[in-house]
Amino acid sequence: MFLYILILVFISPDEVHPGDRGYGITAFRHNRIDTFQVEIIDVIPRAFPRDKHIVLARIWGRRVDTTGVAAGMSGSPIFIHGKLLGALAYAWEFAKEAICGITPITESMESIGLQQGTDLKGMGLSPYNLPLVATGLVPEVIDSLANVFTYPIVTDVTGKVDGDSIFTGSPIGVLLVDGDARLGAVGTCTYYENGELWAFGHPFLGAGDVRLPITTARIHYVLPSFSVSRKIASLGNVVGVTHWDGIMGIYGVLGELPDWLIMDVTIGDDTFNYKIVQWRPIISTFVPMLMYNSILMRQSSRDELTYHAELQISMPDDTIRVALMEVGTPSTFVKKVAEFIDMIEYNPYVMPHISHIKVDCRISHDILRASIDDVTGALTPQGDTLELLVRLQIYNGDVEYRRIAIPIPQHIDISKLNVEIGNANIWQMRQLDNWATLLHELENIPAGNALVIQLRYEMTPLPQRFVNLVPTANQHTSLILQQYELTPYHIEGRVSGKLTSHGVFTKGGQ
Repeated sequence: MFLYILILVFISPDEVHPGDRGYGITAFRHNRIDTFQVEIIDVIPRAFPRDKHIVLARIWGRRVDTTGVAAGMSGSPIFIHGKLLGALAYAWEFAKEAICGITPITESMESIGLQQGTDLKGMGLSPYNLPLVATGLVPEVIDSLANVFTYPIVTDVTGKVDGDSIFTGSPIGVLLVDGDARLGAVGTCTYYENGELWAFGHPFLGAGDVRLPITTARIHYVLPSFSVSRKIASLGNVVGVTHWDGIMGIYGVLGELPDWLIMDVTIGDDTFNYKIVQWRPIISTFVPMLMYNSILMRQSSRDELTYHAELQISMPDDTIRVALMEVGTPSTFVKKVAEFIDMIEYNPYVMPHISHIKVDCRISHDILRASIDDVTGALTPQGDTLELLVRLQIYNGDVEYRRIAIPIPQHIDISKLNVEIGNANIWQMRQLDNWATLLHELENIPAGNALVIQLRYEMTPLPQRFVNLVPTANQHTSLILQQYELTPYHIEGRVSGKLTSHGVFTKGGQ
């Protein structure tokens, strides 16, 4: 029988008392709704702002006596006197009794827009774990999720399941990643009516007004454990989106489509397609994580390799293209991708909306690395060009030379010139003052195989009172020119020097 049809009224926490009994419903296996018994222990007032409550209760039943409160039961509807009280949402780990905290449904409905709450961990009570269901992720990525989420992670080998629907007491999923990999949480729907639903009874991410995809879900089994039992589940089809993820649960609407960030990663002949939810912390976390996942799906080596890539980042009104070249482990390359994404996502000018990220990556087992071993050079007789000869020590022991010509500005005191020769890390973006400038500068950042040359001019020291007023006033040199030349190698090292009165370059300015 579909119990959700019988929900006509709610009961508030003010109307329940210690000793009151009722029942709860949840899915333990194959989405069949089972019941368990509930007895109210007490009502904790003002557990949340604006006089919100937590109701303590003891639960028992045929399955609960074996599993206790299981991860995935968050949101399970609790009925007292035949009326819906709220969502099973909190519990203690390693508890000898199945004691839970219930978030009242009437207060959940009033809490949209309410973000901050009391830290219930002070009394040992914490939001109960939502099992994260992962598909298509390599073990290293799954392990790294433990640094991001406190939720237990269940690897799902079945992939997406079709069918099933959402109703009061049914399993429900919330997705973060879809496509060739899937990641999302599974809990229980507390209340559903006319396309609207409330679930979990506690935050998922605490994201607030963010559209997270809602899915159906299927429970395969509940795995008993002495610490935290958990539901083994699969995520289903996307059926709607959340409108609020706050301290007293999530609220969502069915029938609405999520707004995804599309990410396509091509490595050799393989292309991996992902969809990531449009929320800044998730984007900055999962773009590099899924890039790393793609690399390890394509090749198993965690050793140093050479990476060449073209990164295209598309937004509604702008598209930028960046060339990357790195030598290192997969994580070294992925960190470089993450730097560009974070510079866009956390810029101070606009709230960006990245719609598509495309990465075309080529991986070579040849270590194409070179270090700057020596630099010599001098001004041409005309005095308008500095010609440098850069000696590169190649990884395999060979030596190569690169000739570089640098134009010298007219009417300049060459004794005050500082010359820097290094890798792409010394490249300096010009003064940023708006969104368009940032995008232009990002596109012009050289790749790791660039040999960068800078001319800096020594500035006349200013009085200390100016340094105190203007922080940049204590800079000793000013960048007047920078250029780069691409090489086949990832460049390492750095050489600095000055010009003598005869125009000869000397390292260190001797």
